[in-house]
Amino acid sequence: MKKNLMAFICTAFLAALITVPSFAGQWKSDVNGWWWQNDDGSYPAGCWQTIDSTGSGTSMWYYFDNNGYLLTNTVTPDGYIVNGSGAWTVDGIVQTSSASVLDSIPVYGYTDNYTGIYDIFMDEYQVRYDIAYNSASKTIDLTVRDVYSNAVKYKDTYKYRGEYRGVQIFDIVSDIATGTLKFASPGELIYSSNVSVRRK
Repeated sequence: MKKNLMAFICTAFLAALITVPSFAGQWKSDVNGWWWQNDDGSYPAGCWQTIDSTGSGTSMWYYFDNNGYLLTNTVTPDGYIVNGSGAWTVDGIVQTSSASVLDSIPVYGYTDNYTGIYDIFMDEYQVRYDIAYNSASKTIDLTVRDVYSNAVKYKDTYKYRGEYRGVQIFDIVSDIATGTLKFASPGELIYSSNVSVRRK
């Protein structure tokens, strides 16, 4: 009888941990891992999401794989470190943001619409990024073209994620691809860790 009672108590305790209500959704888990379910029933997949689990107004950054599961103790596809809880860290320090501040600040804190042409020449890789920025939705429509013929190679849309150390970050909006666009300053696109290109 005591074993059954203890098993019931442990099960109830674990069930309470599996679904933790929060400010704008809730954590859920199954045998494959943890995911975040938004209030509307949707969940992030193949992207970053800031989550305020306590309703305090301070959010942490989490990355979810293409199936919607939280990445932990790893490097994300766009090169950031997440800890055992899945929170983004820099030098072991969890990075936080104020959701209300993030939603209300203008991009860069000064005017830049990112729109323009950015030519990228790296070894054999030569493309033109044709960028159109929508300030209302904080999205970028990227058309990648051949530099010489101007033929369209592909198109993607990116959504503003936030700022880190002065770099403005946009994540791709896609169920099948991952990627980011990063801007170091107005009209300066960071193409790789050691290469940036200026808008034409």
